[in-house]
Amino acid sequence: MLMIVSVSAQAGQNVKIREFLTYDDKSQEYFLASTIWTAAVIATQIRQDLASCIADWYTNDPMIIKKRNAEILDTMKGYPDSYPSGLVVAILQKQCGKFGQ
Repeated sequence: MLMIVSVSAQAGQNVKIREFLTYDDKSQEYFLASTIWTAAVIATQIRQDLASCIADWYTNDPMIIKKRNAEILDTMKGYPDSYPSGLVVAILQKQCGKFGQ
């Protein structure tokens, strides 16, 4: 059986930040965007204000997205043994509040 898994999908598995930071720029960007927008969709089911905050923070403006991605990647450098998705969620919660009640 042939199984094709994208680099960005692998980052959601047992890949630590140390390895994630070796991925090419496009794969990192895709992973960050898909993780953040997924979090925003999940937030719509928890708190609409949280979803709105995430959408406003990450936005659709390419220049702001580039800035946010750079901020996230820079933060990741300080946590090489953590998981990329966990750190992204922590950053979103710092910016917009907790996903829990």
